[in-house]
Amino acid sequence: MDDNLRQSASGGGPSKRGIKETDELSGDRQEAFTDPVPRAIDNATMSREANSKTEIYNYAAKFGTIPKFETRATRSESKRIVKVTIRIVDLGIEATATGTGLLQAEVGAALQFKQIIEQQKRAEPGEPSKVLSTETAEKFMEFYKALHKDGHCQVSLKTRSEVSVTNDLKDRDLFLYTAAVLINGRKVGREVYFNSPKKAKAAAYLTAALTLIRQTPLLLKRFQQQSPQSIRPVLEPIGPRQRNRSAVKPIGPIDVHLDLETWNIIRDACQSSHVSEILRTARHLSDSVEKQSAPHDRPRARLTDWNIGQRNALHKKWHDELEKRDDLAEMHRKKAELPVRQLAAEILGMVENNLYSIIVSATGSGKTTQVSQLLLEQAANSGQGARCNIICTQPRRIAAKSVAQRVAFERRESLQNSVGYQIRFDSKPPIFGGSITYCTTGILLAQLEGDGTAALDDLSHIILDEVHERDILIDFLMVVLKKNMTMRQQAGQSVPKVVLMSATIDTQLFSDYFPRVSADGTTSPCPSISVPGRLFPVREHFIHEILSDLRELYGSEFDSLVRTDAPTSKFLKVEERYNRNSAIERQRQNPLSTDRTHCQHASDDKGWSIDNEAEDALIPIHLIGAVIAYIVNESSKGAILVFMPGLDEILKVEKLLRHQPIFGVDFARSQFKIMLLHSSLHDGQNEVFDPVPPGCRKIILATNIAETSITIPDVQSVVDTGKLRENQYSHLQHITRLLTKWESKSNVKQRAGRAGRVERGHYFGLFSRARYESFPETGVPELLRSDLQSICLSVKVQARNTSIQSFLADALQPPTSEAVEASVKALQDMQALTKTEHLTPLGKVLAQLPVHPRLGRIIILSIIFQCLDPILIAGAADEERPLFVRPLEARAAATQAQAEFYEGTGSDQIALINAFRDLRQMRDEKGKKAAETWARQKYIHLGAFTAIDQTSQQIEDILVEAGLIPRTPPYRRENSELGPPELNENAGSVSLVKGLFVAGYRPNLAVQSRGVTLKTPSEQNAIIHPGSINKKRGPKGNVPDSIFTYASMVKSTGDRAIHLRDTTITTPLIALLFGGGKLKKGGAGIVEMDEWVRFYAPWDLMQFRDSLDALFVSVFNDLANVKQKGAKRLATDAHRNYFVSVVTQVLVRNSTYYREQKDASRH
Repeated sequence: MDDNLRQSASGGGPSKRGIKETDELSGDRQEAFTDPVPRAIDNATMSREANSKTEIYNYAAKFGTIPKFETRATRSESKRIVKVTIRIVDLGIEATATGTGLLQAEVGAALQFKQIIEQQKRAEPGEPSKVLSTETAEKFMEFYKALHKDGHCQVSLKTRSEVSVTNDLKDRDLFLYTAAVLINGRKVGREVYFNSPKKAKAAAYLTAALTLIRQTPLLLKRFQQQSPQSIRPVLEPIGPRQRNRSAVKPIGPIDVHLDLETWNIIRDACQSSHVSEILRTARHLSDSVEKQSAPHDRPRARLTDWNIGQRNALHKKWHDELEKRDDLAEMHRKKAELPVRQLAAEILGMVENNLYSIIVSATGSGKTTQVSQLLLEQAANSGQGARCNIICTQPRRIAAKSVAQRVAFERRESLQNSVGYQIRFDSKPPIFGGSITYCTTGILLAQLEGDGTAALDDLSHIILDEVHERDILIDFLMVVLKKNMTMRQQAGQSVPKVVLMSATIDTQLFSDYFPRVSADGTTSPCPSISVPGRLFPVREHFIHEILSDLRELYGSEFDSLVRTDAPTSKFLKVEERYNRNSAIERQRQNPLSTDRTHCQHASDDKGWSIDNEAEDALIPIHLIGAVIAYIVNESSKGAILVFMPGLDEILKVEKLLRHQPIFGVDFARSQFKIMLLHSSLHDGQNEVFDPVPPGCRKIILATNIAETSITIPDVQSVVDTGKLRENQYSHLQHITRLLTKWESKSNVKQRAGRAGRVERGHYFGLFSRARYESFPETGVPELLRSDLQSICLSVKVQARNTSIQSFLADALQPPTSEAVEASVKALQDMQALTKTEHLTPLGKVLAQLPVHPRLGRIIILSIIFQCLDPILIAGAADEERPLFVRPLEARAAATQAQAEFYEGTGSDQIALINAFRDLRQMRDEKGKKAAETWARQKYIHLGAFTAIDQTSQQIEDILVEAGLIPRTPPYRRENSELGPPELNENAGSVSLVKGLFVAGYRPNLAVQSRGVTLKTPSEQNAIIHPGSINKKRGPKGNVPDSIFTYASMVKSTGDRAIHLRDTTITTPLIALLFGGGKLKKGGAGIVEMDEWVRFYAPWDLMQFRDSLDALFVSVFNDLANVKQKGAKRLATDAHRNYFVSVVTQVLVRNSTYYREQKDASRH
């Protein structure tokens, strides 16, 4: 205690006077108590509630008031009874209890008090009075004394100890201490009593502080500003310790760890004219919507009648020449044998006479290469070739390019004559006026943006190929096309014919969605035609036949193999039970049932189906090995293709085959070549297409990557586990679940179709026929299980005056309203949409960028913060395959080679940026070959590097076209960076880049609570993904309250843990400044972020945060007029540049200081 705080203490006999101002102690009273017999309180409760009186003072202080304790004593039948009443008049609380002693009565009254406040459920106040507690009041009084240095303020504390309060109110071993605060001899606050001098003094200081603040409220604000680091209020509620009603109990408060000099920098900045100007000019985003042409929709020059005549003649001439050429006779014969060509008349007639038509054409029938040629040939032969312009969409880039090359070859012409392609980063379009363009779905969508119906003016046909895949862009394109067709018909404009094609499709679903409208307005399903395939017969074997053969041939050897693998044993029991229960019969009896297992599923607290997840995840590894060995023994040639859900299962089967003979087959011998097909494995997967030496057989272990994307000609046997992995996104929990699920009938058809390409094939389905009958026709569309933010932005580009909800309600299978609302709210929170769902200037830019909106937002901010290059790289890499490769045979070596990129960053994203920048600079300075050699040494995926490089350059081009950054010629680039040097001055600031990641991944923060577990806004116990550098640091590498940002949360089937992917460790200050969308400012300098994590954030720091938010608002507002103001406007504003430099300086200083503090805490 300060020497100037004079303390006097006196002890003595019983006191005859009560404390009249607050805590009243009285002797015998003759009135009878109406309370029940004194309640006995056990010693454990007395011990646990020893601080309850202090807690009550602190609770009242939160509301700026002081409790009143009244004590009365009497005797009843020679027994002493004490009655204690606790009152807080301002809150309407009164609690009373009796006991045989003073402390027992006080504890009883305190317990009743807690029950009352729990029943009231009173919300925590946000008033500044929350700053005061018994822990902070003494410092407040010292602060008050320091304000009166002229000597007119004298603060002293008076205490006295007593053996008892009265003769009749007597606890023989109890000493009571009373205390009060005097200022210049005058008592301020109330006199209090406790059984501890320390508690008495603390409570006396608190009552005095509250009294002074009531008189002069500004005192508290000045106290907060002067003592930001020392304020520690009592935050926990004093009621019974119950589970928090929200998903995650609020944690903290967490210190921001700032040194004095950094505090001074922040305070000076908040008082500067630059920050004042930023705050003044910040305004809400405008609801006005400006006209904006689609970025990819460049008007096509219309052909004149003379041009059309010339083109018609050219097409007719070329068509006739191709028909007559003798050297093409063999090709014409082979094409004529294709099933599509054999049904050419029916197909052409159906397409000609209907706006919408469907072609269901089996694998190998020639639909992708021949339908478009049939249409162009018919037009050319009739002299109307120039009017036939076809767009055919493909789900994948490689397919669009390879099909275009094949069709051009068949027409004996080079690309960009009548045949071409348009894909991302690569475009070779044909000459318009009699053309076939193969493109990805996204390219056609881009052409239809805004007033995109102009792109349809001269198109004769739009073919949507592989529509069964139902990815999110295919479903969205179908909505857009259907709406555009209707609008053009109503406006009397020409409409292209729309043809949907697939090998496996729910014809009824699609034909109902695209109806045929008759002259009288009635509708009926659009027509369809089914084209058979040209495959050799494929015999299907299901599990009961397979098991029968295995047991007959191998008996006890097979049974032993099953017993040694628990998942296989359990899997077989599950399948046997399923078959026994006749699930398919029950489905027939209950047509309303949509559950594939025809039983009620329990759900966990997040709405996930949990009853059958564990069973669905079972993969019978030893059964797969047995079937492969059986195929080898029963046949002498042909590759064996095995479909499995994921890499883990692939590795387990590979290990089984390589380490033990099965049924006399030693797979380790050279006559077998085991190959693995998975997207995360190294680039050497092309060998699956290469022929093998005579007597050698391929065994290909693959995921569904081998289902449609590639064709391996020599496959004659397919083993199908019937399982696949599928992402399912929860819009409420922001968790992506990687589920192991049974496939659809469409998947079965595609997988079986991989066999029988060269001769008769065999398909081995490791499930019963009853199970197969329960499979849905197709899988769950991606639109129903994905984050919809990008799609919602695209909706507003396509239809500015239509609500997103109503637009998506017209989808083939619409997403839930809750999913749409969650995505719209997320876009509104990031200021991409207004409250009326109009695109803001920011939203218009984000809609053009080929990245998720959250990362597009920080790409814009990276211009202001002058760290453009690293953020562009991170944005481009977000949805790309992993840059780092860790092959199975060299995992340790890869980890060691890549360690340099992680060193000192604590960030998976920054490690990727470091590796990419190093490889890019190596390529530009030493050449492509040197870069490839270095990449192999560092185990960097060259394909991923190329894709990220192209995407980042595309983003840079979009920013240039939008007028946000200037175009940078090669000679101005430094270290191969994207953008001019002045926009990369802070590209090396790890702290600033981390801050932008926190802003981009809002609200994805995680706080380490204990051990390896972390808390997030929605999860109590999450862990860092095993592949993260922050996981490798181990639990000892981080200290409690370590804060991370993360890209996504993932939960896999059969795994109870929630994993955080792509993590970055950050500081509390970075989290406070850049994180959280919802901040609640309370007393004592406490700020609660997103209702779950609390920080100590004094007034100056929150003004700094408010200024940063205002900077974001002003930047996003300026996007509306950036072209008029020039590209320099965003990055050269003097006020912004000053504040950006201060923010960068603060973050760097803070990171250094925080690291030092953590190092000290470990020691």
